[in-house]
Amino acid sequence: MRVLENLGKLRIDQGRFAEAESLLRDVLKSQHRLRSNKRGATLGTMNTLAVSLTKKKDYTEAEELFEEVFEDIKGKFAPEHNRVLKIKNDFDVFKREIEDYQGAEKFLTEALRGRREKLGPDHPATLESMNELSVLYIRQARYDKAEPLLAEAIKAESKTLACSIHTQKNQSIV
Repeated sequence: MRVLENLGKLRIDQGRFAEAESLLRDVLKSQHRLRSNKRGATLGTMNTLAVSLTKKKDYTEAEELFEEVFEDIKGKFAPEHNRVLKIKNDFDVFKREIEDYQGAEKFLTEALRGRREKLGPDHPATLESMNELSVLYIRQARYDKAEPLLAEAIKAESKTLACSIHTQKNQSIV
């Protein structure tokens, strides 16, 4: 099932939302049959489907799924768990798309704070949250808030890239 879900994610990245939706719904049916209902994997698949629906602009069903996932995940994982932070980040993008900027800012600020604490300031997931929050601020013409976040993300990303290049050079020497 994980392979099918990954194929669904690939279809989302390719902009092939109808195919992604079909694959993800098949995965969910299989997960329900295998009684993994509302476990981490199923909630992850539901979240991925909600992301696809958001990109397809099917906001009504996406919101229902996000709210169900968010409610169900609360009792299963700690607030700072990677899965919870990922869902908060994705829910923020949804809120931003429907122009619920206040809701988007709340969720993304929580996701960014949690990712900074748990994963560190240079982790790709932290940088993703910084970027998404910056986009939100840009859409609101709050450039004074967006610019420092983007500058911080660029600096961290450059540092990470430099470390990666250095590691690759050292590995090629060996």
